[in-house]
Amino acid sequence: MIDDKLLYFLFAAENSSFSKTAAHFFISSTAVSKAIANLEARIGVQLFLRHKNSIELTAQGRAFYENAKFIASDYQNAIEAAKKAGGIQKKPIKIGFSSIYEARLITPVINKFLKKYPKIKVTFTHRSVEQLLQAIDEGSIDIGLTFEKSKVSPSITAVSLYESDYLIGLSKENQLANKQILTSKDLLSETCGYYSQYNSALARQLLLDSASQNGFQINQLKQYETYETLLISVATNQCFAFFPKLFAIPNWFPDITFVPAEKTFSSYQLVALQKKTASRDSESSLLIDFLKREILNSIGINL
Repeated sequence: MIDDKLLYFLFAAENSSFSKTAAHFFISSTAVSKAIANLEARIGVQLFLRHKNSIELTAQGRAFYENAKFIASDYQNAIEAAKKAGGIQKKPIKIGFSSIYEARLITPVINKFLKKYPKIKVTFTHRSVEQLLQAIDEGSIDIGLTFEKSKVSPSITAVSLYESDYLIGLSKENQLANKQILTSKDLLSETCGYYSQYNSALARQLLLDSASQNGFQINQLKQYETYETLLISVATNQCFAFFPKLFAIPNWFPDITFVPAEKTFSSYQLVALQKKTASRDSESSLLIDFLKREILNSIGINL
């Protein structure tokens, strides 16, 4: 335990008064004066100049104070750390997500979830679709959030949380931006850009499959490893891209125009992935159920 004499010294130095120190610690002024004298004798220097109605630090006292105040602070921090270490640890949920879309959609719901369940802690990691599937199989993450529930292995459960049609994003400099509706034929000579981490082969194939199923023929495809790079490439007329209608907000990126397709281009899906062996009573199952209940309300309010 920290020496009481040091506590008395620190309080007296900060308040320039033995009497205030005595009142604070519920002891007599004489006891404070005696404790400080013992401290001075122990370290071998005079800490205070004593006047009739006041005290002041000596040069040695000031030097001692500047270092001793950290001793008390470190001591208190050590106590708090010990209390936290001995307390109930928060239960962790590890979440992986594959794009900015999933991150944006779940954020308000996660905040609401954590307020309701303060003993649960969530951590996040950004991974490609393939990496999400592998990490769930390996057990290194508890929940994967992505945009497609096909290609999922038999050991994984996929829960669709939200669906949205796609719009086509084009630079305002592109002549096609003036059209009311775009067809597959309009886009034959255009490069289609898409966002995916680490050159995900699966993300590329999913895009091509969805395009084909919905009557779009994509002749030129380019992958961008950051969402920001995709946006600026679309805005500067280097490619077009498909954006979930939910994110096609007017003036959100002023140099991009969002145009509907003649035939709806697939559907964006917010999908939660979880290992089938996960208990229905687990924290991750609790979160997925919460997401499924709250996601639509959150979208209506926040986006």
